[in-house]
Amino acid sequence: MASSESASLMAGEGSGMDLSAIQADAYNPSAEDWEPVSGACVQGVTGMFPEYLSGAIRRDGTGERRRAAVSVSFTGKPFGAVACIMTLAVRPNKVERLARLLFGAHLETEGQNREVVLEGGCRILVLPKVVLQGGRTGAISEIFGPIISEAIAAAPYRKQELMDGISATRCVTMTIYSDERGAEISLSLGFQEGSQIVELLQ
Repeated sequence: MASSESASLMAGEGSGMDLSAIQADAYNPSAEDWEPVSGACVQGVTGMFPEYLSGAIRRDGTGERRRAAVSVSFTGKPFGAVACIMTLAVRPNKVERLARLLFGAHLETEGQNREVVLEGGCRILVLPKVVLQGGRTGAISEIFGPIISEAIAAAPYRKQELMDGISATRCVTMTIYSDERGAEISLSLGFQEGSQIVELLQ
């Protein structure tokens, strides 16, 4: 998912949430100084994330150029409630478990086709993708570890959610594809925390 699309989803378009109180906090003049980061050091990923999630992140390249499929971008002013987006590419065979743990979503896969199964048997077809949003806060620390959990808590949008008494956070989004791409998890992070994470992943 492109950073702009992720940012607009997390910024609550259509949610009715008043974001005016956090616009100033989200705008970071220095955001333009940070180039998007694509590809993370495998050792940095294994040191930052718990074992299961670390293993669930796709690896690209070979030899000395082998990297973990993690990207980080700083959105700055255009999407005021979203300062920093981290995206993790998830291996296809890890999608169903992470969807269940993070969102309580029941996924089924038959061949190359995925479906979200709702109570009562209703099914949402993944054609060509479906987006889950509203991560369970109780699962965030366990799945992503303390560094990412604290960075999500520092996100401007998450601060507004807590002020409004919202538990499941739109700062965690999972885009599930119907093909071999698997899924992408997008996280809204605080600006300072995101910049520190970039340094750890180099």
